[in-house]
Amino acid sequence: MKKLIKIAAIILATLVMSCTKDFLEKKPDKALVVPQTLDDLQALLDDTYTMNQRYPATGEVASDNYYLNDQNYNAVAGLVTKNAYIWKKNVFDDGDRNDWSLCYAVVFYSNVVLEALNKITPTIQEKEKWETIKGTALFYRALAFYNLSQLFMKPYDNENAGEELGIVLRLTPDINEPSQRSSMKDTYEAILNDLHVALEILPKTVLAKTRPSLTACKALLARVYLSMEKYQEAANMADESLKDYDKLIDYNTISKTSIRPFSLFNDEVIFHYTLFGQPISLARIEPTLYDQYEENDLRKVLYFREAPGTDLYSFKGSYQGGSTMFGGLATDELYLIRAECAARTGNIESALNDLNTLLQKRWSNVVKYNPLSESNRDVVLAKVLAERRKSLVFRGLRWSDLRRLNKDRRFKTVISRNLNGEIFQLMPESRSYIFQIPQKVINNNGMMQNE
Repeated sequence: MKKLIKIAAIILATLVMSCTKDFLEKKPDKALVVPQTLDDLQALLDDTYTMNQRYPATGEVASDNYYLNDQNYNAVAGLVTKNAYIWKKNVFDDGDRNDWSLCYAVVFYSNVVLEALNKITPTIQEKEKWETIKGTALFYRALAFYNLSQLFMKPYDNENAGEELGIVLRLTPDINEPSQRSSMKDTYEAILNDLHVALEILPKTVLAKTRPSLTACKALLARVYLSMEKYQEAANMADESLKDYDKLIDYNTISKTSIRPFSLFNDEVIFHYTLFGQPISLARIEPTLYDQYEENDLRKVLYFREAPGTDLYSFKGSYQGGSTMFGGLATDELYLIRAECAARTGNIESALNDLNTLLQKRWSNVVKYNPLSESNRDVVLAKVLAERRKSLVFRGLRWSDLRRLNKDRRFKTVISRNLNGEIFQLMPESRSYIFQIPQKVINNNGMMQNE
């Protein structure tokens, strides 16, 4: 049965990601591809290759945490990475496998499961399993929609959300349904609706961290609300998630000499997924970022290592436990979300408590940690945002942060690249903060392209 579902998964993904009309018209044997039982549906959602390992890294490539020298840029194999690094107009025009198609494969799997569930009337004994599968599918669909929204839409704008363009809200698995862009308002409402329904039916504990839980759903809601600048809602969700699970790793217990210090599914991880794209081995850390870490800050030695033969540093601190980037949900992010929201709403004491709770777990026990103390709200907010960048480096979050923070004159950022003798700049108001949809998708569907 697992082999059958795997075959079905490959066919389904191929269907949704294909850009050619002829191929889409070829229908496989329905008896093969349509899951029939709850076990079938769970198996489809447990395909971690599709559901947990293919989320966008392009925003991280376009961000300001690292740089590539001429030699390393020329050594990059992926055209998308090269395009995104210098903010080219058409980033994705080199193939069918990209951030758009891979996210919509997750959406498609989720919709297949949700439609099949509607045809299954669970017994009393099956009801909990039926609800868990539904909550899982809704969580994954919301996660994919959210990741798409951070690349292919403008940053959330509460006043104009009804007029601004959103993404395509695929809510059924029908591949013949025309693709039309929704509004920004409808996009975020769909994300929030999926997550709030999932919140009522997901279990608090799961067998593996590659499956979403109630705690993970709260954590994702906190992330979404933060990107919408709805700080009270983000704080509430972060707080609720941390009430469920608040464990932080004492970095003093982690080997400083290890090439991969953090284990897969470490104690801070609530929900695991990785970012699709180039390994980060060629990236060199931006010196202005590296210099922000104090000498007794263990993040400096656990996140970075000196690149051989240079005085430059590369990143080694992925919570994925390997060379690819971790993009999942973890407790350190939640402490920082709650701290930022507290600072923005004037609760300075709470913001400092969360910040100190996190930082003392990052401080070398050779030297006593002196808790931060400050009464100025703006200073505390700036400190929280600085620590957010330093703690969540290479998590796929910096692009979303830049987009929302650039709306505040205090935190506007100009990113510069010096490459092969040419200077490239990304200004805070640039339209390049919204990626163009792959042109093949536009040509196939006639949707409106981003400017």
